[in-house]
Amino acid sequence: MDGLSKGAIDRIGTRLRDAEFPDPADVASYVEWSATFEEALSETLTVVDAAAHRAGVLLNEKTSRIKQLYSIVAKLRRGHPRMSSIADIAGCRAVVEREADVNALVLQLATARVKRVRDYRKRDRNGYRAVHLTLVNDAGQALRFSMCGPACRSVERPWSGMRSSTEAAHRLNKSASWACRWLGESWICGKSS
Repeated sequence: MDGLSKGAIDRIGTRLRDAEFPDPADVASYVEWSATFEEALSETLTVVDAAAHRAGVLLNEKTSRIKQLYSIVAKLRRGHPRMSSIADIAGCRAVVEREADVNALVLQLATARVKRVRDYRKRDRNGYRAVHLTLVNDAGQALRFSMCGPACRSVERPWSGMRSSTEAAHRLNKSASWACRWLGESWICGKSS
């Protein structure tokens, strides 16, 4: 699946964005394609560990993830032009002791394949204060690395970026209806067959 061209990936993204209910073949293609980022995540965490060691920075917490399909579709529907250019299909995060450690780690990573740096520590993004780096691996896959100090999150907000609990419930219901469609089992949605 990692042999898909950018054009093929973008066509899958367009169909996913435009569909009321996604085609299971497109869903399977996304899952297979996104899984190719697992190695990129592992490689990035190795690079980050080495940079932290060189900088004398202790990483208190490291996490990584592959973005879920519903998040990708939402991003495409918000106007992101192409699925192949989304930089945070895969992402990892590190939390450090002090803000100075964030700066030291950014300097160490500057020699790596950094495509973009965004600093959200003073102007938070949905309650999240961190430095975001877009890194590119040997295979040309872009992924997001974010790091933050003690003021990482002002408030834990599991549905950050949503204006209200009503919007969160709406998105959750939409995801549930997708699942019902994919499974083809109407009883899951509380309907009689």
